[in-house]
Amino acid sequence: MPVAPYLALVLALGAACQLLAYRAKVPSILLLLIVGFGLGQVVSPRRSWAARCFSPA
Repeated sequence: MPVAPYLALVLALGAACQLLAYRAKVPSILLLLIVGFGLGQVVSPRRSWAARCFSPA
């Protein structure tokens, strides 16, 4: 996945989690963790831009 859409997705999901947590009166960290782990299952580290940037040469 290219960097720009991935970062936009992460920011949008983070804002949505914050808003949903505020309305549901639950700690936002719970929703952020659930969405973060879910997104980690969809975008594997081998395919991410961070793996290319931080892998040993």
